[in-house]
Amino acid sequence: MSAGPFINRFYEADSGEIHLIKQQPESAVFSIGGVANAIPAGPATSPFWAKASKGKNEYGMSPRKLKFKFNTGQAPAGYQADAVHAIPVYSLSVYNGATVGAVATYLGGTGTIVGKQSENIYPEI
Repeated sequence: MSAGPFINRFYEADSGEIHLIKQQPESAVFSIGGVANAIPAGPATSPFWAKASKGKNEYGMSPRKLKFKFNTGQAPAGYQADAVHAIPVYSLSVYNGATVGAVATYLGGTGTIVGKQSENIYPEI
């Protein structure tokens, strides 16, 4: 469920390069232990885009994500209460500072980080 149209943002890769990423606007309001999902400053330093919904065997870069689950009764309208949501994290330092079990907020609902998914580039270079 999206709060609006996709917009272009910047994503800091594990390599330190800045990529463009097309993302839903609510991803920026994700907060992990009080730390915002900060969007790195541009401009992009790479001509390649990160793709948030890339398939495992699809060419390109899939951004790192935190897996989040809403606490009982906290899911906003349109979101499944018991589902795990994978939310891209734009800044490497925010991702590295996040821990499984940390309290997080997303669209006004509170929940827990239940997993981490690292950045993936296919095929590997």
